[in-house]
Amino acid sequence: MAGIFPLEIFEAIIDQIWRLKSTDTFHFSWEPESVQRETFHTLIHHCALVSRRWLPRARYRAFGTLSILSHTRSLLPEFGGIVSHPLCTIRDHIRHIELDGHRIAEGFGSLWPYLHYISHLEEVDVHHVDFSVVDYSQWTNFVLPGLFRPTLRVLRVSSCTFFGASELVDCISRCTLVESLLVHFVDVAEPAGEHQAQPPSRPFRQPSQRLTTLDMQYCTSLTVLMLDWLSSGAGVPRLTDLELCSIACSGASSTAHFLRLVGPSVKRLRVTFCDSSSGETDGQDAFCAVADFSTLTNLRFFSFGQLSVYPHYMGRDLSAKHVPLLMAKLVTTQLREIHFHVLMQEPEDLLMIDWDLVVAVLNGPSLPRLETLHLSAIPEAVLDDVAKLMDERLGRHLRRKVTITYSVGYVFFTEI
Repeated sequence: MAGIFPLEIFEAIIDQIWRLKSTDTFHFSWEPESVQRETFHTLIHHCALVSRRWLPRARYRAFGTLSILSHTRSLLPEFGGIVSHPLCTIRDHIRHIELDGHRIAEGFGSLWPYLHYISHLEEVDVHHVDFSVVDYSQWTNFVLPGLFRPTLRVLRVSSCTFFGASELVDCISRCTLVESLLVHFVDVAEPAGEHQAQPPSRPFRQPSQRLTTLDMQYCTSLTVLMLDWLSSGAGVPRLTDLELCSIACSGASSTAHFLRLVGPSVKRLRVTFCDSSSGETDGQDAFCAVADFSTLTNLRFFSFGQLSVYPHYMGRDLSAKHVPLLMAKLVTTQLREIHFHVLMQEPEDLLMIDWDLVVAVLNGPSLPRLETLHLSAIPEAVLDDVAKLMDERLGRHLRRKVTITYSVGYVFFTEI
């Protein structure tokens, strides 16, 4: 068979098996029952046994992602012995590492010294890891060069704790070729001893000029430093996908300045504010006062995230105060869709949004090529009633055809 079909056919078969799973995660577990289960991974392993020509591609898929969870930390010494062995044949196939520590970093102490053996790392996901308790020598000698390396194309950090905001920015600045960056729910901790990692004493490196996707959510303690750093380079990144969630009063000016700089390249934009739950709109007011959308000339998709208008939400009458104000600032001939992520229960909850002002904006000259307004997260039980209400308050008052669509779940950035 090896002499009949070209290698590309075999690789296409293996790739198709991999797509059936939609992920190539290799879970590090030596439990006998997990080895014997007839799962996606056993299919890939069977492919490796077909012939020698099948082996490289099968290993490429089977070991593409190393996922280390909190309950598998006890196996890390054995794993270290494997990847550090001169005859190891899997380490060169690992391109993606997932760490989930449930905020316990000490358990990964036996992993850090072996990270440098994984030489083809391109993607890192770190969840629930408390880096503020990592020993300083391990941080500088193993964690920084092992996880945050120049070869990374994708970096996702969520629900982690660092010594300080500057420490995280220093980590990101080391990824000089990163193309996609996600930072969610990152905290900073005060020092509790002399062995914790310390903030960098030298200036940050220049931001990656390959960065096209940036997603920052609920990181108010580092938003200003992060955006100021991204704006400080010789050339700002040419972002196409941008999510700026939990905009607060303290970061409104930095956010507006950054958005003005990267505006010409942005095609998809989502904004969310972190106030109004206590009946205040400081973040909304501060950002709307300084926001300048005039540079968003290529914007095709705009999303208002988390408009909380359900009855028991304190400040629901203020949650969507910024919607017509920001829509009025949009002046682009490229915009095709506007999405509203609405947290609601009954159709009447939508009346918390000033649709009269929205109609005035849509009937104006600023958005001539708008095609779709989409409302997501609508309860299925009231979907028909919501459609009727929106037709009464919005649809029949528009002077040009704009399609109003709805979905039960949340809709992320769509390719337009």
